[in-house]
Amino acid sequence: MANLTVRNIPDDVYERLKQRAAANRRSLNQEIVLLLERVDQPTAEEKQDFLTRLRAFHQTLPDFEMTDAEISAAKRKGRP
Repeated sequence: MANLTVRNIPDDVYERLKQRAAANRRSLNQEIVLLLERVDQPTAEEKQDFLTRLRAFHQTLPDFEMTDAEISAAKRKGRP
């Protein structure tokens, strides 16, 4: 685990972090770590954009159906 020192945090930002931590029943350090962990997570808008693009791509694919027997045969193919 690494240590990180942050300097020159504006007073209003520090106070908001303290209030947020208290409201969430976490230490200031725990709150900051949680916020840092969330930085690289996609937003709801990014997730929705991905789903929209995925659905559009799916529409370009040809219709393809397999029977249960075909699926089972494909699973067994190449197995002893």
